[in-house]
Formats: sequence, structure tokens, C-alpha cells
Amino acid sequence: MSTGLVFFHFKTKEALLISLLDWLLDSLFEQWEAPEDLPPRERLLFLLSRDLRDTYYDEQSAARLEIFFAYWTLGLHNAEIKERIRQAIERTRQVFLPAVSDLLASEPEHFPGVTAEGLVTVIVGLAEGCALGALLTGRQVTFEQILAAQRALLGGFGESE
Repeated sequence: MSTGLVFFHFKTKEALLISLLDWLLDSLFEQWEAPEDLPPRERLLFLLSRDLRDTYYDEQSAARLEIFFAYWTLGLHNAEIKERIRQAIERTRQVFLPAVSDLLASEPEHFPGVTAEGLVTVIVGLAEGCALGALLTGRQVTFEQILAAQRALLGGFGESE
């Protein structure tokens, strides 16, 4: 493909970068749905598993993560990139929020003082941290190890997939 053809469709380099970022965010921040018939804890574990699979699926996932963190750095100096990343992370938060709210309502004795917003923030932060850790360590920690740790942090209940 010629440079001229690329710039025919994308008038500027920034427009091309933003278009690539949108594609990347759509592939990394998928919108999952958990079966409604699962108990709240199992529904949350199901969503965590789907989110984690995006990080550990294959080598293409690793390449997308590397590009994502490069964009993350660009976002420090580019308001539009930063906002698009923020929106993608917020979409992920909204996927988890109903399951977290249901879990907290169904088991208040296991989560004293925990709010849905607080727990969703921790969950999304752990997911981003696991993604970064996967890149830095070359995936020395397996998908199964991280999922087991997530289960333990939620009280060790349930064996869902």
C-alpha cells in the first residue's frame, strides 16, 4: 500500500494513529456478558476469566498489549488519546459493575465497607497490572495462577470458568 493511499483515507498522521487506537481498544476491551443464571460470585469470576484471557490468549495478544502501553505513554501528552483510553477502561468498568453490585448485595458479610465502585476499581486495576506484568515477565505467571489468585482475593469461593 502506498503512502499516498494511506493519507488519502487518513488526512493526518494523528488521524491514522487515532484510528489504529480505536481498533486496538475494541480488540483489547471487549464487551463480555456473563450468563445471568450464575450466582453473583460465579458471574464475576466468569467475567474476570474472560478479561484475563484477552491478556494471555496468544502472541497477538502480547503484541496488542505492547502497542497499548505505547499508546498509554502517548496519552500522557495527547488529550485525545488519553480520553479514548479512559473511555475504553470505563466501558470495562461498566461490564463489571452489575456483577460486583450483585455480589456485594448477596454477600455483605464478606465485604464489609466495600463499595461497588471501589471493588470495580481494584478489579480493573488488577487486570491492567496483570497485562503489564505479562509483558514485563514474558508471561512467567500463567493464566491459571492469576485466575487462582483472583479467586482467592474474592474469598476463595467458587470454581467457575
